Amino acid sequence: MKTLCLRSLKVFSFLLLTALLLSACRSTLTPQKDLHSTLGRFTQALRWGDHGAVASYFVDAEEGRAFIERQRDRGQINVTEVRIVDVVHSDEGLKAEVTLEIEYYELPSASLRRFDTVQHWKAAGIDNTGQGRWLLETPFPPFPDAK
Repeated sequence: MKTLCLRSLKVFSFLLLTALLLSACRSTLTPQKDLHSTLGRFTQALRWGDHGAVASYFVDAEEGRAFIERQRDRGQINVTEVRIVDVVHSDEGLKAEVTLEIEYYELPSASLRRFDTVQHWKAAGIDNTGQGRWLLETPFPPFPDAK
């Protein structure tokens, strides 16, 4: 009986230690980390001219369709760089104001132009692990001086 109790105690201790180690190794996303990842994908889609992917980030699907339409009508604008200048979180980290610096050129000119834009993002469906989706609440501004 005594050896059975000791054996059960050893097994329980082993299982407890394993559970603690596994939970310590698990990386929990926070809404802020998830926003950083989302912004990386969003800015990459802007640089690559993937207008459908950019449009998928808008809260309002109609605004996404309007974005695609504006990009079709805008001529030969090519985005060369998108930098995240500032991110300010609010509302317990579930909303953010993001300032982007965008560099682009419009063919046939090779002159680089730059403008800053402030965007408002909100978390949608964020669960207790910090996973969910960030969506863009503000319309994307027109490119300055674009024909």
